Amino acid sequence: MKENVWISIDGRQEPESSLPEFATLYTSGFLTKRGSNYVASYDESELTGMSRTRTEVEIAPDSVSLRRIGLFPSNLVFQKGRRLNSMIDNGFGLVDMTLSTPTLNVNMNDDGGTVDLKYDLEIEHSHVGGGRLHIDIRKLGE
Repeated sequence: MKENVWISIDGRQEPESSLPEFATLYTSGFLTKRGSNYVASYDESELTGMSRTRTEVEIAPDSVSLRRIGLFPSNLVFQKGRRLNSMIDNGFGLVDMTLSTPTLNVNMNDDGGTVDLKYDLEIEHSHVGGGRLHIDIRKLGE
């Protein structure tokens, strides 16, 4: 299965020290299956500042992995009810990051679907805020 899809990602960042920030991305991409998981993938562009990078969003019933492959590699995992640690390269060196995901709702099938999640973010063991993501994936033409 490889479907051409329209992907919309609405993000809300809620830093502790400032007002919330909003961003929305609309792009075309592909929806495939990896075992029982769905994978939505798309190429980043000059507009996102990450050209020559491919993003994969792997969606399981209880987790979502956001992987970037190419010039700006990264891997973020959101798993309902868990705190997950990772090291990310911010361009100046490695940074310790912890993601907690208190809320994760997945509604996916072979035609697409939605993901809603809420997360809290720690950098170097200090809480810096959190945010929300809403991902909507639809077959092109629907």
